[in-house]
Amino acid sequence: MKFCVKLGKSAIEMYDLLKKFYGDECLSRTQVFEWFKRFKDGREEIGDDHCPGCPSTSKTEANIEKVCETVRQNRRLSIRAVAELNNIDKETVRQVSHNNFNMKKVCSKMVPKLLTPEQKEIRMNICDDVLQNPENDPNVLENVITCDVSWFFQYNPESQRQSLHWKSPSSPRQKKARQSISKFKAMMIVFFDIRGIVHVDWVPEGQTVNQDYYKEVLTNLHEWVRRRRSEKWKNGSWVLHQDNAPHTMPCLSRRF
Repeated sequence: MKFCVKLGKSAIEMYDLLKKFYGDECLSRTQVFEWFKRFKDGREEIGDDHCPGCPSTSKTEANIEKVCETVRQNRRLSIRAVAELNNIDKETVRQVSHNNFNMKKVCSKMVPKLLTPEQKEIRMNICDDVLQNPENDPNVLENVITCDVSWFFQYNPESQRQSLHWKSPSSPRQKKARQSISKFKAMMIVFFDIRGIVHVDWVPEGQTVNQDYYKEVLTNLHEWVRRRRSEKWKNGSWVLHQDNAPHTMPCLSRRF
């Protein structure tokens, strides 16, 4: 190729000559054009370019320690990022992570809320008090009204697993039409105690459960407790237990 460039051949002519002489063993068209450009620009060397990357034996004790220290500082870095920070090839980083340290990338565990140590201690003390209350008052759970929220679809399509049926070799296989998930859904807020449901509130379509709306829900709950749990209403012994979902209205879990 260098000789052809010095003779003034074009890249096409040089590729045709190489293809005619070497056949299937000829370099690809892209490689031929790349080397034509290099020799045309005055290159004389025919060896490979110097690679500033790491040597082939990059899995050394020092590099293993570098990978370990980098991952400990930032556990969200990708293999490519760790390799670039330490000037190590990606395959070495992958082997060190998996084989040497037995590490793998996993998603973060979802929790309802991240708590501070002080908040955890407060919750632990509250739970301890709750566990002791039944010992002091065996009927304490009868006074608790709890709340839960759930979405309801107009219909739920049958899953593939639910459509399993027995079939003999001679019987035809049953068919069913594909059905999409219902576009209409409604939110239900339900309050219940040990005796059953106290109050159910269906959230209107398009309504956001904000502070004002939830205040109205609690006002309605107050009235339904008076109707359906008159004995608790009279002596004021009932307690509302709210779930752990975040709400904009404070002090939801309190005695009424």
